[in-house]
Amino acid sequence: MSGDCIVGSFEGAHGVKICTYRWNVKGDPKGVIFLHHGLHVHTSFDVLELGDQYRNRYSGSLVEDFNRIGLVVCGHDVRGHGRSAGKRAVVTFAEAFEDAETFIDSVVNEDAILSRLPVFLFGVSMGGMMCAELGVRRPGKYKGIVLISAALEANKGIHPPGAEFLKMIAEPLVFLFPTLPLVTIPPNKAAGLREQFLADPLTWHGKCVAKTSYEFIKAFDSLNIEQLEPPLLMMYGGKDHAVGLEQPREVFNLIQSEDKELVILDEVWHDPLHEPGFEAVRKQILGWLSDRL
Repeated sequence: MSGDCIVGSFEGAHGVKICTYRWNVKGDPKGVIFLHHGLHVHTSFDVLELGDQYRNRYSGSLVEDFNRIGLVVCGHDVRGHGRSAGKRAVVTFAEAFEDAETFIDSVVNEDAILSRLPVFLFGVSMGGMMCAELGVRRPGKYKGIVLISAALEANKGIHPPGAEFLKMIAEPLVFLFPTLPLVTIPPNKAAGLREQFLADPLTWHGKCVAKTSYEFIKAFDSLNIEQLEPPLLMMYGGKDHAVGLEQPREVFNLIQSEDKELVILDEVWHDPLHEPGFEAVRKQILGWLSDRL
């Protein structure tokens, strides 16, 4: 990993070691942005560029772009993902939210400069759902939130086919077989991206396990998305195979924020940050953030 990345760690909920990353700006910072990655991947996979073999290159990346507009960039690998400890690909969101808030507080509250600057959240897929929950939990804390292909549902208690059956048997199933492979995640159909995912030794290549699948259902049901108030930019691919478009549009209409924007990228699947046309996507994200610094 390059770009003068500072790799660290902290003790998360129940003593689990969480790996962190920080890219500082040259000169005086204007704000700080916290990254939250998607399911089965890790921080660098979502925001860095392809190096010799893996997405670990800072040059030309979104992180470099964030630094260029004055944002200190911080991220962590969710427990069970990337370089963080924990059972592989197993997520308990109560713990994941606690880890995220612990990290944000440690960075902002312990830095005299950053504590006076605007704080932004940036989330991809699962990380988008996490950012939404964090924003609801702490009204007034964040200057803006960017959600990319966020995993969100508008209708509590209404889930994809098979989910209701899972809810019925969830507790005994999750207790007895928490790592049972259960849900196949559709592959990204954009050229070369599936190969990058499979080549990365830090990504999870199996199905979504029972525990994590059930945690998503619980998280969808408990998230009071209508209470989200910070300025919000939501971006989705028009061909998104993982979250679709019906739910994002309904979610967007529910959100209370008076400063919100929904962007549908017609020819994009689930990874707007790396699929063809990513330059325009990044330009729009950077412009939106710059306007709020």
